[in-house]
Amino acid sequence: MSERRRDPLSGQWVAVAGERSTRPRVLRLPPPPPPPPAEACPFCPGREEPDTGIWREEGQAGWIARVVRNRFASLDPPGGVVAPPPSPDTLLQRHRLPGRAEVLIEGPDHHARIGWMPARHLEAAMRGQAERLGALAAMGFAHVAVFRNQGAMAGASQPHPHSQLVASWDEPPTLLAEKERFRDHRQRHGGCLLCAVVEAEAAGGRQIARGHGFVLLAPWAGSHPMELLLVPETCAANMSGVRVEGWAAIQARVDRLIEATSPGAATNMWIHQCLAGSDPFHWHAHVVPRQDVTGGWELATGWKLEPVPPEAAADLYRAAWDATAPVGRT
Repeated sequence: MSERRRDPLSGQWVAVAGERSTRPRVLRLPPPPPPPPAEACPFCPGREEPDTGIWREEGQAGWIARVVRNRFASLDPPGGVVAPPPSPDTLLQRHRLPGRAEVLIEGPDHHARIGWMPARHLEAAMRGQAERLGALAAMGFAHVAVFRNQGAMAGASQPHPHSQLVASWDEPPTLLAEKERFRDHRQRHGGCLLCAVVEAEAAGGRQIARGHGFVLLAPWAGSHPMELLLVPETCAANMSGVRVEGWAAIQARVDRLIEATSPGAATNMWIHQCLAGSDPFHWHAHVVPRQDVTGGWELATGWKLEPVPPEAAADLYRAAWDATAPVGRT
């Protein structure tokens, strides 16, 4: 059966069509190209550029996590001439998009993956993430996008484990839409929208597990096949008070879970949060194994197509969850 579902967080409609997952596939995506050798990696130890370094944590044999300026940023760096914005009635509008982009290198091992790297390395990286988030918020930025692209199909240009922080002076449309939904829910029903969603997802069989201070869900109306939603049990607008050890542990376990259920899949992780802690919001993270590409029907209609019903995805993830427990990661 095909049906439309509305994402309670974004308000966007999604088409769930489970029969699509059984269609015959003659054409398949080509395998990703082989990664460049470690000798060419700008993130490996010994290739540090002093003028880009921002933060690092040292271990016994050198750094174990560091933050550098992104030399190929998607936003203009601070400074320079800012052109005045066009008048509101201009047909073809444009504005300069300034901001600050940083790369968090999550360990010295070029071939590591976060699900299997030493726990102390990932915890160090998450301390760096927390420190840089605080610093960027103190600079007055309205928003900091925190995300990880792992694998070529997810948009990564380097295989060395890393994530990114991109700070902007404006909140993006996705966050503004979610904030409006949170405010509307509070006015109509009281309480937190996402806390209510967590209860509804558990009742509907889409809760996968609880652990490390987080609830893991296969969301009611995810925008990608096999999407996961990570919700902190503590209701807070942003990550400023997150326990680093728990945050690192749940990310590593989710990475192992995706590899167990979608072997070899590239993954995206992104976080929605409000730097202004007074906003009625509950921060959360989305994690997606990239298994398909957007097709013509989605482009023509604007509806995301979900070929794996979230209830089926939750069953698959629950069956694999226990096998992803950490063993010997120090």
